[in-house]
Amino acid sequence: MERAVVLAEKVFSSTYGKTAHGLVRYSGRYKIVAVIDSQLKGMDAGEYLEGRPKGIPIVGSLEETLSFSPKYLIIGAATDGGILPPEYREIIKEAIERGLGIVNGLHDFISDDPELSALARERGVEIIDVRKMFRDRKIPFTGEIETVKSFKIAVLGTDSAIGKRTTTILLTKELQRRGFTAEMIGTGQTSWMQGIKHTTVIDATI
Repeated sequence: MERAVVLAEKVFSSTYGKTAHGLVRYSGRYKIVAVIDSQLKGMDAGEYLEGRPKGIPIVGSLEETLSFSPKYLIIGAATDGGILPPEYREIIKEAIERGLGIVNGLHDFISDDPELSALARERGVEIIDVRKMFRDRKIPFTGEIETVKSFKIAVLGTDSAIGKRTTTILLTKELQRRGFTAEMIGTGQTSWMQGIKHTTVIDATI
């Protein structure tokens, strides 16, 4: 897995940090080596999140993560309206200048930002706008799901950031542990970042 740091400045302690939380709990696509949030600097991300150390330090700046040799900076904030926080721009610019690719799940696309996309081209680094990737896929509904005869469990919630994805991952892993063949169907950008094989970012396809 490629090594990555998660940018969660000023949000890891709130529900706005749900993308970062998910990646700390589980990631099969990227190896998370650090979380950036100056308000919690010095803590272990896993211990802060659920009382169990994960060996993922929370640091105060991008500079402090470079000793971990990351290849990507993942934007770990889930903001209202999916807007890129203005204070994140300088951190993203610094990451690009240092050769890190950017993984972004927000509605604001980094690849559409003239300054940041030009800098990425100049430095030869990759920008992955997860929602844009799924928005541009033209996959019509075929009805083939009706041919899948396995038992289906829907995990639903009345709001965002209440644990639907985390619950689904835990259920899937427990079923697999008990010897069942079980797969999670991801419906959002964080599932893709976590490496959930069968994922579509639903709200990017509308």
